[in-house]
Amino acid sequence: MLKENVPFMRTTYEFLDIPNSMYQGSLTTEKRSDRQYEVEFKDVSFKYPGSDIWALRHVNMKFKVGKRLAIVGENGSGKTTFIKLLCRLYDPQEGQILLNGIDTKGMTTAKVNRMGIARTFQNIRLFSDMSALDNVKVGMHNSIKCSFASSMLHLPSYYKAEKAANQKALELMDFMGLADMADTKAGSLPYGVQRRLEIVRALATDPSIILLDEPA
Repeated sequence: MLKENVPFMRTTYEFLDIPNSMYQGSLTTEKRSDRQYEVEFKDVSFKYPGSDIWALRHVNMKFKVGKRLAIVGENGSGKTTFIKLLCRLYDPQEGQILLNGIDTKGMTTAKVNRMGIARTFQNIRLFSDMSALDNVKVGMHNSIKCSFASSMLHLPSYYKAEKAANQKALELMDFMGLADMADTKAGSLPYGVQRRLEIVRALATDPSIILLDEPA
């Protein structure tokens, strides 16, 4: 079985070894307990590689975390691009994206998201062979101070954290009307239910910012 899968793994590792062309800054940012963040798009313009068409052009916007903000536009107007720029999955060719006055280009993508950004994109991204409950718990362990390393050092702490994760996930699923589907494989759920499950998974990380890309 290992020999049969090696060619596929080689392709995967070749992809992972592609150098990251984005500048990886050294500035740090942490999730603030008061969640006081201000985001500013300052004359931001962006176009995708190989395209002469600007996906976003001279965008200026400022907003504070904690408020509801709706970005409305036609298909192809740049809504998803706006979200991905905010998460620093891309960098703008022109302008700046500031987090509390600091240019996010000086931070790594991981550090930008460490302040507590959760998002759902248009394409559903669930682990189809895992249960709905386990999909919600993905990513929760860091927020409840639980990891495989700590579990090996102190098993009681691991089981306590795992119990807390189960309870929190089930409460959120119940809130969204999904509690009865906790043990169902995510891949067998209807499309609309999968979308709700993605939102529950995002909420389970206790984010400061939640970005919903066409969640309906």
